[in-house]
Amino acid sequence: MDGGYRSVDDGAFIRRSLIAFAIGGLFLLLWHVRAAVVLAFGAVIVAVVLRAVADPLHARTGLRQEAALALAVVSLAAALLGAAWLFGSEVVRQADALGGTVPEAWPSFRERLADNPLGARIEEWMSGALSDGGPVAGVAQVVMRFGGGVADALLAIVGGVYLAAQPRLYRRGLLKLMPRERRELVDEALRD
Repeated sequence: MDGGYRSVDDGAFIRRSLIAFAIGGLFLLLWHVRAAVVLAFGAVIVAVVLRAVADPLHARTGLRQEAALALAVVSLAAALLGAAWLFGSEVVRQADALGGTVPEAWPSFRERLADNPLGARIEEWMSGALSDGGPVAGVAQVVMRFGGGVADALLAIVGGVYLAAQPRLYRRGLLKLMPRERRELVDEALRD
């Protein structure tokens, strides 16, 4: 009497176990390279935006692809710099106001934390973070993270320009990474 249980042979069990481990390993690998995946995704987005501007320029004006792309890069950079110039002074003014408000509000915030059961844990964590290197280390961490963010943005922009400059080359390379029987499907997905 088997009690409704199915018998699984050893080969099927091993195959399923290996598939589960492979999927888990793939997720672990993607977790460790998530920053590079996000940068690659950002570069693709930049390339799509650049091509969306350069392709109509090429079609309407008859400019060469390279010239249309260069004009797209310059025009988008000018638009971003113009927006930074227009709104930059307001952002600086808001940051100055925040810098003046935070020290005044800090004692009130600490009092509210003391009244809350979760607040004691937050207070403990914050005091531990400040005691590790003091406020100077905290400011240094913020500056390093900001610098890293700027560097990541520049990498995504440069990668996007490269992808936009020769999209067929990178598309062929990506297709060659796929199994032969799936290339047509992946190519169709990339076109869409």
